[in-house]
Amino acid sequence: MRKKITLLFADVLLLGCCYLAMILCKQETATHYLSRYTLPFAGFVLIRMFTSWCTDKYTIYARKKIKDQVVAITIADFAAIGIGMLLIYFFKLNLPSRIIVLGTIFSAYLLEIIFSIVLIVKGGYLQEEENSAAALKEKKSDLNFFPDDQYELAAAHETPPAVPLLTGDYKTTGRLSFSDKLQQKYLASYEGLYDFIARWVPMEKVTRTNTMVMHSHLLYNIEQCDENSQFLFINLHKINDIRRINRFFIRVNINLKQHGYYVSCMQTRTMRKEEIFSMFPPVLNGIVYLADFLVHRICPKLPVTKQIYFALTKGANRSISKAEAFGRLYACGFEVVAEQVICHRLFFIARKIKKPLMGNEPTYGVLVRLPRIGKDGRIIKVYKLRTMHPFSEYLQEYVYQKNRLDETGKFHNDFRITEWGRILRKIWLDEVPMIINILKGEMKWVGVRPISQQYMSLYSPAHQELRKKVKPGLFPPYYADLPKTFEEIEASEARYINRYLRHPFRTDVAYFFKILYNIIFKKARSR
Repeated sequence: MRKKITLLFADVLLLGCCYLAMILCKQETATHYLSRYTLPFAGFVLIRMFTSWCTDKYTIYARKKIKDQVVAITIADFAAIGIGMLLIYFFKLNLPSRIIVLGTIFSAYLLEIIFSIVLIVKGGYLQEEENSAAALKEKKSDLNFFPDDQYELAAAHETPPAVPLLTGDYKTTGRLSFSDKLQQKYLASYEGLYDFIARWVPMEKVTRTNTMVMHSHLLYNIEQCDENSQFLFINLHKINDIRRINRFFIRVNINLKQHGYYVSCMQTRTMRKEEIFSMFPPVLNGIVYLADFLVHRICPKLPVTKQIYFALTKGANRSISKAEAFGRLYACGFEVVAEQVICHRLFFIARKIKKPLMGNEPTYGVLVRLPRIGKDGRIIKVYKLRTMHPFSEYLQEYVYQKNRLDETGKFHNDFRITEWGRILRKIWLDEVPMIINILKGEMKWVGVRPISQQYMSLYSPAHQELRKKVKPGLFPPYYADLPKTFEEIEASEARYINRYLRHPFRTDVAYFFKILYNIIFKKARSR
């Protein structure tokens, strides 16, 4: 990240030098042009910083080919030019000097390419086109298969590997035991990681032959391992760089034995925000974060920009929420056992409990269809506006075990809900699409809340059967009685259902006006 910041300031300095050089080429005084062009120039600098950061132009050190960097520079610079031209047209700016405008832009563009080539060559990153055999060797070198020592550690660590301390069994036998080797060599760069794993994984079952440690984001690498052969699989590469996360998790599931453990890490969206805000001064940090959010969070999810994004970035450095990552794990047959922040990364331990679920491809649309239990126990698809991160539906049991329920009967401190989702819930906009279910005859205006199978299991068996006798509704009896505990919620629903079964129309009308009164005058709100 420091290298990227350095290159960003160098880029601004280069652009400023080109700007001053073009002014000196003019016949009039420099003061005349500086007073006229400095403000538009400053705006263009901000636009160029925005496009350059969003397109990862400053990751020169991570690119091995000159053409890749030239493409990155071209995309970033011409995107800035396009935005600048639109603003000039929109605000009707009159910039008559083509030498200053075009000269600054294209001289900076050419010098930047030359500067990047020098950095790549000087850094030893330049390499020839590989043939198929060399490419295969490169892929294998990224695989750190420590148990059998088949490959050397070749992937770049995010932190330099620590020098192993020769302790434990080495003092008496001259050889490290596998657990000592795991702690003092393979995981030495991540202080506290071994202790975290040992606290949750039965280390007496961990051996040299059933353990895999790697630092890779390539699906190819784990596909080379035998199926159902590992008890512990540790991947030190953050999942934000994995191109197809679900496929990667599914393959890990296949490789693990039943109740085997998968350890990996991620940079959560919250960590990403904190990192950006700590690196930039106020105002600028908000602009950079907004740009990062749009490019690395929104673009990978929209059908229009998704293909372009993955073509340019190969899926690297995506912004992923904890809810989405854990939801993907559950969808792929894991349960999350523990989580802990180590070395500015959220490490998690997941245990294989079942085969991956089918049809677990992500959906990112604003309108979602959630499986809920309807009348007679029939599963209906309830329409709602999205208020949670993708894959949150798979985390209901996890959230319940961690946080239980609040006084409204909903999950306490539900981290699956987005910031804008909480706003939608407070004003009930997220439930407006349920009108579609009402028109389809699957729901009615007043009735018990449509809930999932996991939530239904929290009720007593007798109440579950009682609930199945009526259709769910848009306005639940909760807002009529305002219960404080889960037991009171169950009693409130039972009273409504029993009254409804005797007098359907009268009951719904009475509950509707009572709910309306509580919402308007008692300020009853959803969460």
